[in-house]
Amino acid sequence: MHKNDQPASFGDRGTRHAVNVFVFRYTANGPEYLLLQSGPKQESLWRPIVRPIAFREDLRRTALEAVKQQTGFRRACELFAPAPGIVEDIGDLRLVEWPMAFLPHQDLPHPPENMRAEWWDFSHAMAHLGLSSHRQNLLQLHWRLCA
Repeated sequence: MHKNDQPASFGDRGTRHAVNVFVFRYTANGPEYLLLQSGPKQESLWRPIVRPIAFREDLRRTALEAVKQQTGFRRACELFAPAPGIVEDIGDLRLVEWPMAFLPHQDLPHPPENMRAEWWDFSHAMAHLGLSSHRQNLLQLHWRLCA
């Protein structure tokens, strides 16, 4: 396990860690990002692949399992963490969301079950993401990909 693959200390019981995995691909116009939406369109937010991280669980392994389970992608050309996690305090809960980037080897094998999946360029993805922490994580990823 790499030094940066381990989440910071869980601290108090009110802290929850999760990976935010942004599946991306390169196009002639720049990177595009795969966002998911579950449930009825009016009631559901667009999001990256999100999965809670258990104590001492490896970030990379968690990200790979989540991508495989939710999209069917099995192998990554590239998997990296572009920046430290975004910390958000919501009442008594502290949420730490770790950005991860996943570049797949192939096209989307199957649409996620009970979900919509759309590829969007950066500006459309930013406009459709429902949570500020997801937008912050996408921004950090996009800066790294375009640097």
